Parts: sequence; structure tokens; C-alpha cells
Amino acid sequence: MEIMFSFHAHCLGPLILSIVLYLGPIVASLLYTWDEREAAIARVQARGVKKSPAPFLKVLFRTTILPVLLTFINPIAPEERWKSIRNLIVAPWTEELVFRGCMMSALLGSGMSPVKASLVCPLFFGVAHAHHAWTRLSNGERLPPVLFATVFQLAYTSLFGAYAAFAFYRTGSVTAVTLSHAYCNFMGLPDFNFVEPHHPMYRYRLILLASFVTGVFGFKWGCSGDKFLPYPAVLGAAVQGGRH
Repeated sequence: MEIMFSFHAHCLGPLILSIVLYLGPIVASLLYTWDEREAAIARVQARGVKKSPAPFLKVLFRTTILPVLLTFINPIAPEERWKSIRNLIVAPWTEELVFRGCMMSALLGSGMSPVKASLVCPLFFGVAHAHHAWTRLSNGERLPPVLFATVFQLAYTSLFGAYAAFAFYRTGSVTAVTLSHAYCNFMGLPDFNFVEPHHPMYRYRLILLASFVTGVFGFKWGCSGDKFLPYPAVLGAAVQGGRH
């Protein structure tokens, strides 16, 4: 238990790797904010008003981070606060404690190999999100789009679960994978609609595609070494030690 909740030197490694993986959406957010700021400056200048534009970082904070903070402090609707608490605090902690802290440790303790455990554990994690399909069907949505969304979410959550299981095996810290989980919930699913000609970010499509590809390869490179994830694996050593 002490290992699971430790905050060692590599605890931020999974979070850093998640940020690298989301390089495409991060670049898209930066470019979108820049365009919005430039458009606002043009509108002010067109009215003949002399006003210094807000700094870029201030605009970025106001458009990306501030809305999330307001859902905790002063939400438009009470349910928004609870939704943010669920997505960014409760769900990451409880899911990582159960599916990684308890289940991954139990699978490894049973003698299952790290690779097999990292593939089996996420399946339970993915299925645990299938209840969203029933909620959407209860709200009157049609079966085909709900089925497609459910299969996509199952694949996405299973892939993230595989990474979280691998990161937990390497770090031995629930705190480490929880931070990564909360960040991924904050970012949401990547948006690839910029490839459509009518999309406002279409003119940046080559930059964004390059950012997505760079993020994936950067993530892969970071997982293979010991710069962000300790090697030998902390949890692996603890499980092996517990058998003697």
C-alpha cells in the first residue's frame, strides 16, 4: 500500500507522457486561441478603438482552464460542479485504485506475466464504461449511433487502460496513473474534424497532423526508456519480493 500511494521522482512521468500524447489537441487549442485573439483585435480596430490586446497566455487561460475552474467555484448549473468533481477527481481516483491498484496487483501476484496482465486488466476497465450505452438509449437516442459510440469508447478506454496498467507496473504508484487519468478526462477525445474543408482549423491541417504524429511517436519513445517511467519496474520488484 505504501508503494501504491507514493509520490517518488517518476510519479509525474505518466502525466508528462499523456501531455506528449495530446500534443495535437494542445497545438490545436493554441492555434484556435491565437486566431480568436487576432479576430477580436481586428474587430476592435475596425471600430476605431485604441485598446491594447490581452496577452496571449491570459486569453488561453480564460478560454481553456478558467471555464473548468468555474464549474467548481461558480457553476452555471449545480450539476456541472458534480460532473467536474466526478470526471476530474472521483472517477480517476476510484477507477485507478480498483482497476490498477487492486486488479493489476492481484493479476501479477497470481503469476501472470506483466504483458498479459496489462492486456487483461484494461478489458474490465473498458467494459465498466459500457453502461453509458444504456443511459443514452434511455434518453431516446437511436441504437446504431449509440452502438458505434459504445464500441469506440470501449476501444479507447481499453487502450488507455493498457497504458495505465503498464505505467502502474513501472511506477508502482496509483497517484501517478491517477494524475494521468484526470488529465485525459480533462482533455477528452481528440477532435479530428479539422481535416474537413469547412472546419475553421482546416488551414492548419498539415501542422495539426504533424503534431498528432509527433505526439504519438514521442509517447512511444517515452514509454520505451526509463526517462519518465522507472526501470526496472517498481511494482514488479515489489511483487517478486512479496513471493519470497
